Amino acid sequence: MDDKQNGITILPRLIRFRDAPRYLGMDRNRFNAEVRPYVTEIPIGSQGIAFDRLDLDAWVEQYKSRNVTGHFPTFFPRAPLARKT
Repeated sequence: MDDKQNGITILPRLIRFRDAPRYLGMDRNRFNAEVRPYVTEIPIGSQGIAFDRLDLDAWVEQYKSRNVTGHFPTFFPRAPLARKT
């Protein structure tokens, strides 16, 4: 949601099931297998399902703490500049 008067963007707190896998950058099958069992489903209307964005973010943090090895640098150093002679 954009508030054009104030120039701010408001992120929705609830993310619908159809959008949740994309929010996390994965396909629907992986989301159903690896994420959905661990987050709370929130009913929307008579058939809709949503997930709390903060719960999804918390799942990512837990996933990172369990699976990221730390073998990759957190920054990429630049090559030294060539000296002019």
